[in-house]
Amino acid sequence: MMVHSIRRGSVGAALIAVLGVVAALLPAAAQSQEALQVEVRAGITAGNHSTSAAGFDFAPRLSFDLLFRRQVAPGIGAYGGFLRTSFGCNQPETFCHQSGDAPALKLVGNHIVVGGEWSPAGMADAPARPWVRAGVMYGSAGMTRGADNDPETHPDPEMGIGIHTAVGLSVGTGSFLFVPSVTRRQMAASQPAEGGGGSADDATASAYSIDLAIALRIGGGS
Repeated sequence: MMVHSIRRGSVGAALIAVLGVVAALLPAAAQSQEALQVEVRAGITAGNHSTSAAGFDFAPRLSFDLLFRRQVAPGIGAYGGFLRTSFGCNQPETFCHQSGDAPALKLVGNHIVVGGEWSPAGMADAPARPWVRAGVMYGSAGMTRGADNDPETHPDPEMGIGIHTAVGLSVGTGSFLFVPSVTRRQMAASQPAEGGGGSADDATASAYSIDLAIALRIGGGS
């Protein structure tokens, strides 16, 4: 699925749209008797940047998420939160490759996300419950050298929307759950222009994570 980059003139409209989705989900969640679930998630992430010609580059970094989930109907949940995505890029014979002691390039993304979750309604009270999630991301992503980043050759992160998908398992029946998952994030991202020159190339980046999370249920319900 193609991710469409949002230009600066449309950033406000996109943000209003995302907030509208959040507002639509909150009343349904508030009427639910299910507990609010807070997930703190960390994962090993690798990925690719479509215009780098690097393909999938296994140079993993850590990504972190903070998500809030609530059941809104049998088998259906809503979630939202913050995603911090990072993966390395050091493929030989591309702009990613850094010789000598130069710091390796990495992609860094910061996004808010809202979406829905499906799980088998008949397994709501099972000790291990599978689920599938899909949501819309909004934020920025781009390639960076970290502390040594040069703004003349490494442009500002690209603002845009993206797609968040995940499959996982909620293990446990009490207040604390163990929630492993596999996650994919597709997002608009900037990259250094080939050959430098200070101009930005816009592209789509995809990140894949193996995540581990601890979830805390707050309030009543199950």
